[in-house]
Amino acid sequence: MMMAPETFVDMQIRGKSREDALLEVGKLWEEIRYLKHVIEEEPDSEERMIRPSPETRLSVLRDYLDTTRDYFASMVWEYDPTPEEEKDRAFNERLQEMESITVDCSGFLCGGEERTITFDWEKILADQVVKRREDFIGQLKSLHLGEWEKEYENPGVCDGIQWSVEIRFSSGKDFRSSGSNHFPFSFNAFLDLMGMSEVV
Repeated sequence: MMMAPETFVDMQIRGKSREDALLEVGKLWEEIRYLKHVIEEEPDSEERMIRPSPETRLSVLRDYLDTTRDYFASMVWEYDPTPEEEKDRAFNERLQEMESITVDCSGFLCGGEERTITFDWEKILADQVVKRREDFIGQLKSLHLGEWEKEYENPGVCDGIQWSVEIRFSSGKDFRSSGSNHFPFSFNAFLDLMGMSEVV
C-alpha cells in the first residue's frame, strides 16, 4: 500500500535510533533495486500487471527516501548514501554544465528518431521541447540518469530498437549510455521529457 512520504517517516523512521532508521533505508533500497530490475529485465513479468505500476511504486519509494533524508537532516544525523545515490548526485551536480543532449532511437520495424537539444543560458533550443532550463534540469534530475549503466544489451533479440544518449558538458567527461532491445528504468520518461515517442 502506498502512503504519503510524511506518513512513511512517521510510521517507519520517527522515534527510531539512527542505526535502526538506516536499516529502514536499506529496505527501501532493496525494493528500489528490485523494481528497477523488474522494469529493465522483466517487461513481461506478472509484477508488471500489479497496480500501481512498478514505475509509480519506484517514484513513491524515491519520495520516501527524500523525506527520510530531510528527517535525518532535522535530527542532525549523518546519512550514509548508497553507491547509486553517490553516482546520481555526482551526475546531477554537473547538469548546470550541460551543453547539449542527443538521443538517437532506431529500429528494424519502427524507423528512427533523433533529437538534439542545446542549452543557451536560460533557453532550451529544440523544435518540440519548450521549457525553461531550470525546469528541464529539475525534471532530468528526477529521472536519475546518474544510475543508468553505460550499456544495455539483449543478445537474445537480433532486430528491434537500438538507442543512444549523449550528454555533452562544458567541462568534458561526457555522459553516454546506449542499448539494443534493453532499456534503463526511466527511459520512457526520459523520451517524454525530450519530446520523443515512447519505445518500451
